[in-house]
Amino acid sequence: MSDYGDAGTPHKMAERVLIVDDDKNLLDSYRRRLGRALHVDICGDPVEALQLLADGNIYAVIISDFLMPKLNGVQFLSKCKEMSPQSIRMMLTGISDFGTSVDAVNDGNVFRFLIKPCPPEVLGKALIDCIRQHRLEIAEGNLLRQTLRETILLATDISAIADPAAFADTRRLCSAVAAVANAIDPGHASETEIAWLL
Repeated sequence: MSDYGDAGTPHKMAERVLIVDDDKNLLDSYRRRLGRALHVDICGDPVEALQLLADGNIYAVIISDFLMPKLNGVQFLSKCKEMSPQSIRMMLTGISDFGTSVDAVNDGNVFRFLIKPCPPEVLGKALIDCIRQHRLEIAEGNLLRQTLRETILLATDISAIADPAAFADTRRLCSAVAAVANAIDPGHASETEIAWLL
C-alpha cells in the first residue's frame, strides 16, 4: 500500500485517513496494520471525530463503523460529507442488512461498504481505491478551477481592448484583492480572485 521513492524504499502516502469506531482494540489493530503505509488517525467517538474536522484537519478518507454511541455511522458520514466534502467516505461494519447499506450510500455518499471481519488485503485494496478516487476528485477540481480562471482572464483581456484604462484599474485591484484574500484565507484565495475578476 505504500509508495516507493527513487531508492526503492517504501514511505508513507501523503494522504491522511481517519478511522472512527467505538471498539478501542479494533482501532489499535487498524493503526498497527495501516500505520506503516498511511498517516492514520483513530477516534472512538463520532462527535470527537467531527470536532477534528471542525478544527481544520483534512482527511483523504474517512472510515466509520455503523453502531456507535451518540451518532450512528450513516449520521456521522452524512455530517462528514457536509464538513469535508473532499473526503472519500467508507463504512466498515458488522451490520450487513440491506437498509443500512442503502442509507450509507444514499445519505452518507459512501464510496465503499465493507463487512467486518474484513481481511487486511480487502481493506487495503479498498483504501487504495478510496485514495485514488480522492486524488482524482482533487485533480478534477483543480482543473475546473484553472479552466474557469483562464476563461475569465480571456474575457478580461477582450474587455481590455474595449477599455484599456478600466482594464489597467481592474488588474491593479485584482492583485490587491488576491494579496488580501491570500492573507485572510489561503485555501480559498483563488476563488476570491475569480469572483473579483467576474
